[in-house]
Amino acid sequence: MRAPSTPAEHKTALPLLDVRNLTVEFSTRHGTVRAVRHVDLTVAKGETVAIVGESGSGKSVTSYAVMRILDRAGRIAEGSVRFSGFDLRAATEGFMQDMRGREISMIFQNPRAALNPIRKIGRQIEDVLLQHAQVGSAAVTEKAIELLDQVLRHALFERIAADDQGDRAGMVGKK
Repeated sequence: MRAPSTPAEHKTALPLLDVRNLTVEFSTRHGTVRAVRHVDLTVAKGETVAIVGESGSGKSVTSYAVMRILDRAGRIAEGSVRFSGFDLRAATEGFMQDMRGREISMIFQNPRAALNPIRKIGRQIEDVLLQHAQVGSAAVTEKAIELLDQVLRHALFERIAADDQGDRAGMVGKK
């Protein structure tokens, strides 16, 4: 099947993400709280969408519900969530684990919070590689080291370049 090439074809193509009437509730000591009510969202393949709103408006909860990573107290009370035609509400946890990170992901508001501060970063990268990158247990440590090496070299390069430029800026106009 070929990809749609005209705007009219894009409108008739199966959406990558199709959320209809999404309502999310949380059970609390004081009763049920509806955190998200009747959200509709459609994202076409190749389209970029930003969910924008005030603090507490339900942006993160909506994303967590789509990815099925809600807190234990949360649940999708109503609505449908489809990804490439697959009903994510009816999908098994195993299916969702395969999808997360490989097919569907989100960028958290504070990416640093995504790392567990009491676990070594290498072990956390190994976890992701084992789950999503089809790297065997024999090669996973070497692959994690390789990835960290790439990131650290790039970060060091950027840091040195920025420091060097700052030093040069300070020298401008001096004799």
